[in-house]
Amino acid sequence: MGTAHSELAVWNPLTRSRINTHDLSSKHKDFAVSLHAFGHIFDTLNYAIVHVFKTTYAERTLSWCLYSSLAKNWEIAGSFEGTFENLGPTYVVHKGVVYWIGWQGVATPKPKSIVSFNLRNRAFAEEDIPLRAKTKFHTLSIIKDEVAFVSSYYATDRSKTFLFLFLKQKSDSGK
Repeated sequence: MGTAHSELAVWNPLTRSRINTHDLSSKHKDFAVSLHAFGHIFDTLNYAIVHVFKTTYAERTLSWCLYSSLAKNWEIAGSFEGTFENLGPTYVVHKGVVYWIGWQGVATPKPKSIVSFNLRNRAFAEEDIPLRAKTKFHTLSIIKDEVAFVSSYYATDRSKTFLFLFLKQKSDSGK
């Protein structure tokens, strides 16, 4: 990364083959947000890479583009108006949907929302995280075939409390 001619190597474990594609993040290396997420499009043999980026934390518009293994190239796709300042850096992919934590605040970020992107429908969504879940530790995980926002805090000096918020997902068809 970092040069105008950067490439991204993509390994497909099913076919045991590798392809190289242009790394669009090289154009966005100085942006506040510039992330990739890799995922399988549910119920297909197609996989995709979504690249999300925005120039500053204060900007509300998150731009994105998508690489499709079937098309074998990047499609410049569009933008999404969010309420978060920062995104990620970690993510989970479940049934063709990518999930990130959206953060508010730069110096001491706090979890603001769960941001999702449906790889098939190419649609973003954002849901606020309830105030009671905004504690010290936060992560996304897949538990019993569902996506969960996991948060923990010390309830007393001796007990640690974990809060699991399971995310409801629309069907992959968007219905």
